[in-house]
Amino acid sequence: MKLNLLIICLVLISCSNNISSVEIIPKNKFVQILQDIHIMEANYDINKSKGEKRAKENLNSDYQKIFLNHNITKQLFNNTMSYYSRKPNQLEEIYDLTLQKISAEKDSQYD
Repeated sequence: MKLNLLIICLVLISCSNNISSVEIIPKNKFVQILQDIHIMEANYDINKSKGEKRAKENLNSDYQKIFLNHNITKQLFNNTMSYYSRKPNQLEEIYDLTLQKISAEKDSQYD
């Protein structure tokens, strides 16, 4: 899953413009969004064996739901990902926090 997020980062870096003056999502909120995306993509990986076309449709729909739930646009998400992709130390910190939150949530479900 970390590989999927890394691939997304690399794609966004290669396609991005100069966005130094563009608004970005605050770090804490971005961690929450990435946590939701990470869990959603894990569900996609599980469900694609039951029908890849339907799983992809659900994945696209789920991305839109996440953006709506967090009151952001796809463009703002992409701008933020591009911004942090140019700051590898900060991006690594964000992913570490994201994975810690996912692990904590998983552990709390089994308590």
